[in-house]
Amino acid sequence: MKHLFYLFTLCIALIACSSDEGSDTPALPAMRTVIAFISGDNNLADSLNSDYKEMITGSASLSKDVNLIVVCDVMKDKPFVAKIAGGAATTVRQWQNEFFMTNPDSMLHIMQWIINKYPAKEYATIFAGHGNGSRQMNDTIPTDMMRLYAYGVDYNTSSSTDGKWINVPTLATVLSNLKTPEGGRLHQEFIFFDCCNMQTIENVYELRNYTDYISAPLSEVKSEGANYREVVPLLSYDFASDPAQLLFYGDDQKLCASVVDTRNLDNLLAATYYALNEIKFNDPESSSTTLRYQGSIYYSYIHNPFLHEMQNVLLNHVENGTLSDATFQVWKECLEDVVVAKKMSSRWTTVLNIDFSSFTVNDETYGGLSMIVPRYGYDYSSPYHGSTEPLINTYMYDYEWCRKVGWNDLGW
Repeated sequence: MKHLFYLFTLCIALIACSSDEGSDTPALPAMRTVIAFISGDNNLADSLNSDYKEMITGSASLSKDVNLIVVCDVMKDKPFVAKIAGGAATTVRQWQNEFFMTNPDSMLHIMQWIINKYPAKEYATIFAGHGNGSRQMNDTIPTDMMRLYAYGVDYNTSSSTDGKWINVPTLATVLSNLKTPEGGRLHQEFIFFDCCNMQTIENVYELRNYTDYISAPLSEVKSEGANYREVVPLLSYDFASDPAQLLFYGDDQKLCASVVDTRNLDNLLAATYYALNEIKFNDPESSSTTLRYQGSIYYSYIHNPFLHEMQNVLLNHVENGTLSDATFQVWKECLEDVVVAKKMSSRWTTVLNIDFSSFTVNDETYGGLSMIVPRYGYDYSSPYHGSTEPLINTYMYDYEWCRKVGWNDLGW
């Protein structure tokens, strides 16, 4: 009851503190409504403001049958919603007060308002901002429990509190509650994360029921992100006919990214479960150690390498004889049914200036999905990297993939 009262008062506050500044209500449903969610109340403010301007420029070449609706919050500005079309932006909602855009109730309210105001045959979402893959941190709403976080961060400059993120399991709950204007459950054509490290198997499996395709980078991305002058004109494309068009990063950008077809993920789950059990059976050290991730491609570094390339990790076990080539090939076929397009590079820019160029990134080692690798044989008394980082093994079970793939049963 307390939560319901909070949600009710939040919605009243959002309505009371905003105003509609346009009368731009479509008479008929569009072909597609794309919601661009820009979380820029952080150190990416300048870059994300540039992205917003790029969207306006790109909309001059956007089909009139597509609604591009931008939810934008950058430092020094109050949150607003704008419709972008024909090379211009029309503000259709403006808030007078700051609030956390990454609050799940706020996100649900805003996205549902857009869906109702701009009905379409299909829907899609772009999330632009910071991303941290499957790393753990405080949840978006103050809580005693540490959670995995992924998207944000909103520092809510009118507040003295810390910035708030929204973790992927919570984001999945938001998406699960979205309704079509007719009242049915909303299913999206695609989700694009213009955020670092978001293409993890844990993330895409968590979101599989709410979208057909997920496009995102595995590695870090430079602050300018995608070039929306080129991306926006593509938003009317029939991506089912060529999912590679969802790789929204240009050829000049050095990063690893992929497009996932979520409808084939359960086959990959079954194949991964089988492969892990075979490794466990054949590796005499597996009861006291972990998967042999050393030397494999990794996409983030949190005091230790983090988010390893799935294909490279399993290939290591083929090479040391603990996974048969036959099992690996079956697994790889399942992976290729999931990763329907990919972009690769052997070097990418990182916050910590880590040299990633030592990796061999090619079709043999690179499959287009990263993964959490459990550490320390699930010894929960051991810190993740030997000092202050919370142990990831405790929090990975917020993800459905980690619960289903069998990590706990394997004793890793």
